[in-house]
Amino acid sequence: MKINKTLIFIFFHLITTLSFGQINSENRTSELIEKLNWGSIKIDCQLILILTQTDSVSNELVKIGKPATEKLLSSIKVPNKTVAIHIILTRIYEDTEQKAEGLGTVYIYKNCKELHGWHHVYNGIFWSWNSEEGESINQNQIDSAFTYWHKKLISKEPVQMQNRKEIFSILDKEAKIKFPCIDE
Repeated sequence: MKINKTLIFIFFHLITTLSFGQINSENRTSELIEKLNWGSIKIDCQLILILTQTDSVSNELVKIGKPATEKLLSSIKVPNKTVAIHIILTRIYEDTEQKAEGLGTVYIYKNCKELHGWHHVYNGIFWSWNSEEGESINQNQIDSAFTYWHKKLISKEPVQMQNRKEIFSILDKEAKIKFPCIDE
């Protein structure tokens, strides 16, 4: 009888400890995601622009890895978190593929020669920076990131993002419409 009570106590203790640990881990993941923003994305300029995530919040989420996926996906449509979450998910699930391609940058010019800002391209999505608005991402890019990760991780469907060449072509066409060259 004494052995049964001891086994029941050990079993109860293990279940309680494991449940509390899981809840604590989920709470930590939620806290980290809440802290994500445009500042979580660092772009260093060496000879070329290099995307880095030296942000401790991003790195901790990458370290948590796949268990953070559901919570990351539930926040991917928040505009100031979309790019950071897209990069984190890419680092968790596709890091070796994206290291080779890295970050692409397309500069935005007004009147052909006045630098207005730039677009950054990473793993099939792009976002922008300009001196008037700061960082921004279009709704179609948010939707693209959301659809990509949900199809890939939830629906388990084969899915591909646009390649860099296609994106550069789209951005070039948009720039020519928005900021046409005007000869003086």
